[in-house]
Amino acid sequence: MKIYFCLVISVILALVQCENPFSSEDIYAPKNFSINQSWDGILLTWDDNNKYEDGYNIYRNNQKIMTLDRNKSEYLDFSFSPFDHLSYHINCYKDGETSKDSDLKNISIAIKFYDRFNNGIAWYWEESRTNLLTYSSGEMNINGDDDDGYQHNAYFYDDVNTPFTFGAKMKKISGSNSEPFGIGVRSESTGAEVFTFISTNGRVVVCEYNNDWRTLMPTISIDYLNSSDYNEIRICVDNNKLKVYINNHEVCLLNYLFSDLADCFYLYTQGDLSVNFDDIYLFEN
Repeated sequence: MKIYFCLVISVILALVQCENPFSSEDIYAPKNFSINQSWDGILLTWDDNNKYEDGYNIYRNNQKIMTLDRNKSEYLDFSFSPFDHLSYHINCYKDGETSKDSDLKNISIAIKFYDRFNNGIAWYWEESRTNLLTYSSGEMNINGDDDDGYQHNAYFYDDVNTPFTFGAKMKKISGSNSEPFGIGVRSESTGAEVFTFISTNGRVVVCEYNNDWRTLMPTISIDYLNSSDYNEIRICVDNNKLKVYINNHEVCLLNYLFSDLADCFYLYTQGDLSVNFDDIYLFEN
């Protein structure tokens, strides 16, 4: 009887251990891990092949960037710098223990850096003035010279199919804290021009210009703008979606019908602002 009782207890313990894995040997590395460039970031996908995990850890360039809850099978990373070589791996965890890592996946985003702009600056959209633009050592300065709110734009042309991402880093050198500056994209086939403006007083606006200005989202105030350093604006365009990131924070997602083709890309200042633009990039997703 004693031997029989011990056998029953052993069987029960074995079953409990099988149904409730608590050690790293029983938490399996996620299968079929893959990464792909999407229209607004890097999409990570994997098979959720663990039954009792607490969640997943996401690593970029060997640094943990996110912890997810259980039963997840994808993650979109949009907080990377597009200038970096990117590598990713993941694992799952249970009660403080982790599984083996997934395979390491690498990705290099095809980025075009722009150092040749139109020689003119569009002043109030009509008169071309070359004296407002200076360019050297990979940096561009647009130097405003008036206080009446006129717009100053540097621009370049390139036929780019959607989806795409256009971005730049920018820093105010001098001028009013309330005057806007930013980047914009135009589609010749629709006539629509989409701009994202920031000002160093912490305000953000996303606008459309098509014969007249129209705001696509209410002006918002944010607390992660750098008043004395560079800010990065990134515009991500799909055929029917528009996303804007500022300093790797998503500020808007809009259902917006954009053309299949964009053909003109702007750097924008207004009034008396002098602004330095750096790391200007464009890539098709």
